[in-house]
Amino acid sequence: MGYTRADWSAHFSEGRDFRQLGDDEKRLIAEHAPPPAGGRALDACCGTGELAAFLATLGYTVDATDFAEGALARARAERSTVEGCAGCVWTSKRTTRRTCTRTATTW
Repeated sequence: MGYTRADWSAHFSEGRDFRQLGDDEKRLIAEHAPPPAGGRALDACCGTGELAAFLATLGYTVDATDFAEGALARARAERSTVEGCAGCVWTSKRTTRRTCTRTATTW
């Protein structure tokens, strides 16, 4: 038995989180994964978008996805003012391995 999509959505809608990125992790990402010109990043299972927002501040164009709409609602609300995040794409659109459509909600 595991968490369902509704369970995860409720988890995030109720304000619960997981461990945040630490300063050492942020430093290591910035040092070892600087964005190339026109660099793009995909944050799969983005939750509330902390990593996606951090990558955007580094200069990446970020697509972030999560199947929990409650997580995405928080990401849109909490990360929209982060510098570089205005162009982040937050989506719960289901895709298959064969068809990766890029229809998404942007904010």
